[in-house]
Amino acid sequence: MSNDTTKMLLGIDDEHLIIEEGQVGDDGVIRLVGSLNYTPKACRNCGIINDHQIIGYGWRKTTIRFAKTLGSTVILCLNRRNFHCKACHTNFLAQTNAVPKHCTISNTTRKQCLEKLTEPVSLKHIADELSTS
Repeated sequence: MSNDTTKMLLGIDDEHLIIEEGQVGDDGVIRLVGSLNYTPKACRNCGIINDHQIIGYGWRKTTIRFAKTLGSTVILCLNRRNFHCKACHTNFLAQTNAVPKHCTISNTTRKQCLEKLTEPVSLKHIADELSTS
């Protein structure tokens, strides 16, 4: 399956996020591996325009949970670029619109959860159905 097809099925529209590989584990969980890398236009802390003052500063692994697809839990292990601003000496992480800042549950899963809250079912049932807590 191609990168674009996988992203479309998961509801990801970030062009900087690249899904590199995927596999189904023995436990039935679909594990995808991806990376998020881009050149920031400005520092998130001091706002300085990036003219080689912001450099790549390693990677950080994060895990993003998606709702069940075809009865299987979907987990994206995302390698996100860490940046360092030489002007204010702060670090910040590459962000994607697939998941809010400081969160591991995807936006599509959040929307599905809100839709299911209108149904007369328990919160535990919704959490089990969407593979969230």
